[in-house]
Amino acid sequence: MTTDRETAESGLSSVIHALLSFVPARLLEMLGVFTGIVLALAVPAALILGVMLLYHANERAKVAEVPCWQLQVVKDRLFKLNSCTGEISEVKEAPSSPARKKGK
Repeated sequence: MTTDRETAESGLSSVIHALLSFVPARLLEMLGVFTGIVLALAVPAALILGVMLLYHANERAKVAEVPCWQLQVVKDRLFKLNSCTGEISEVKEAPSSPARKKGK
C-alpha cells in the first residue's frame, strides 16, 4: 500500500538513477572528489571572511563613538552644545553647593 508521495519520490529517484547510469563511474568519482575539495576550501574561507567582516564592523563602530555633547562658555554663559546635530541649549546654573557657600 504505497501513497502518491512515495510513488512520486521513487519515480523521481528512478529517473535520476537512469540518467546517472549513462555517466561513467570514474567521472562520477572525480566529480565527488572535486566537490569535496571545493567544500573543504570554501567552508573555512567563508568562516574567515565572516570573522573579518565582524572585526571590521566592530572597528568601524569604535570610530563612531564620538562624544557629541560638550559644555562651552560663551560671554560668561554656559551652553551645552551637541556637535553631532548642532543643537545648542543654555544650561541654567545649578544652586551653589555647600562648599561654595562657605568660600563666599
